[in-house]
Amino acid sequence: MLVVLPLSDDVIDWLNEKLDDPIVFADDLDRTYAFDHEFNGSSELLSQEVEPVRRGHVRWRVGFTHPDGRELLELPMQRTVYPELGLCRGGRGPLVENDSFHLVPAFWRRGFGSSVYASEARLFRRWGVREIHLTAVELGRVVWLKGFDFLPVNGPGLELEYKAWLSKHPENPKLPFPPKDYPEPFLYSLESIMLFKALT
Repeated sequence: MLVVLPLSDDVIDWLNEKLDDPIVFADDLDRTYAFDHEFNGSSELLSQEVEPVRRGHVRWRVGFTHPDGRELLELPMQRTVYPELGLCRGGRGPLVENDSFHLVPAFWRRGFGSSVYASEARLFRRWGVREIHLTAVELGRVVWLKGFDFLPVNGPGLELEYKAWLSKHPENPKLPFPPKDYPEPFLYSLESIMLFKALT
């Protein structure tokens, strides 16, 4: 289970320059994506780049292959690290956007996404990333909110959407309640949900 490319020198230099006291090693992605899971036959770093516009960002794409040769993802997983953006918890700081993670449905609900997230969270904390942001779609609308304690980026906006939905489904609980307690039918009624989780 080996990512075929190490972090490039320009990516390492960017991370060390733009983030606050990160601990960065050339094989960080190798180790992060070589986690133990029955589906993780191999992983491949498909691309990595530094985008220099303004303060820039670092982006990479990864593919995963089952031990029997099947692709685990419908398209490559993509992550982007920004050095300083507005944080949902207030202030500004480094954050990572989980741009895409589209697992082939045959591999849903078997813990693979949990393994990816847990391994990445350790890496992002070591790099000094403050928050993870993502746009949840499909199964993720429920999984990230209920299984990983992510929070809505726009909590008041989600409450308004829920109140409108509740008027047509009055048998469901009324607010207030924690975000993870939103009924699954409501979450699945949304096209997507912008979520975040604080790491520090």
